[in-house]
Amino acid sequence: MSEATKITEIKYSPGHPTQTWECDVIDMSPPAWVRIRYVSDRDYTIEQGVTLPAGTTTEGMYWNDRPYHVWQFTSPNGDIIGYRFDVCMNTHIWRSKLIWTDLGYDLWVPRGGEAIWQDEDEVQQLLRLEHLSPEEGQMAEDGKALLDREWKNVVEEVFGDRW
Repeated sequence: MSEATKITEIKYSPGHPTQTWECDVIDMSPPAWVRIRYVSDRDYTIEQGVTLPAGTTTEGMYWNDRPYHVWQFTSPNGDIIGYRFDVCMNTHIWRSKLIWTDLGYDLWVPRGGEAIWQDEDEVQQLLRLEHLSPEEGQMAEDGKALLDREWKNVVEEVFGDRW
């Protein structure tokens, strides 16, 4: 796969504006999976007060048949900062487009640290406001439970990092 190959990632978040990024494709087998890379042009602050400096490389793996995807964040000097999982649904992968729906739960794992669930209150709020249906809420819970059991295996599978 050529480094120059681009894909447009489109994230739907119930109750929030749609977000779009242009990413490099590392490898792909549409419609089953895609591995992408994004290098930030500015500082980003993510959950748990972690700031990703400009030049941070985000490498992500998306599957159309899993209720999550995973990202690895690497600092400009090559150190792994951590990993983030999003519980999601409706992941669709084409050669030039990646579309997915965020179900609210995010799992942050600092390199060598303990996994921390984020946005648990947001999922309950999305259910109360009917931005998520009860069925989607159950999908979010099921995806969260799966990651509670499997996140270490997924990090090893995708990035080769072991706990």
